Amino acid sequence: MKTKFIITLAFIGFLSSCSSADDGKETGENENGELVFWTEDLIGHDNFFITISSENLNFLKVSQITKVYTEETIDCNSDGCAKFTLPPGNYKYSISLNTETDPEATKYDISVSSNGCTSTEVTVLVDWLQALLGEWRPIYAEEINLNDCTLENEILIFPTNGQFQHRYFKYFNDVCQLDDDVNGTYTISNNIIHFSDGPVGSPEDAQLLSLTANRLILKTVDNHGEYTITYAKQ
Repeated sequence: MKTKFIITLAFIGFLSSCSSADDGKETGENENGELVFWTEDLIGHDNFFITISSENLNFLKVSQITKVYTEETIDCNSDGCAKFTLPPGNYKYSISLNTETDPEATKYDISVSSNGCTSTEVTVLVDWLQALLGEWRPIYAEEINLNDCTLENEILIFPTNGQFQHRYFKYFNDVCQLDDDVNGTYTISNNIIHFSDGPVGSPEDAQLLSLTANRLILKTVDNHGEYTITYAKQ
């Protein structure tokens, strides 16, 4: 049985082949069924993660999509897809760019039949960018201490023509004031966000480490070092 879903990804790991998740229960092998998730486009990413939960959400299993297929080429033995072997029943699944389980991620219903295999296309397109749009402010940095003023820094990602705004704040005479206001364009490829302008007017790249509905983690490098900063959506 094949189904197709158009999914807006609201919201990163690396394996070279298809991973699978088994329920681990002592049930007869013939009683289980399979779920296979696949996509025609990874939109510049190494993989997408599928999280399966039971209908009452009392367990979670994670697998990932690492290759692309078409409906004509996919089957339940294809590698590079997200596979689950589970007892018959009703489940929910969600999609993300990392292994974090986002409690606010949209969950979709799916069922497993005994000895059956259901293949489901995840049509991500570029809709996952909806998760990136909006206003982000830093809440934690691994390498530096964020003071009350730097916590006012903002990254604003706009929905039109890949536009962004980056506002930097700094203390002047013990008063937190706007130090720089950068506007430009951005592109994304292979988990790297390329900003056309940085705080000193030069292009800047940021590695996209994690993206969920309300959290964004970026790694940037400048003349002062390497920084991994967690942002919260406002």
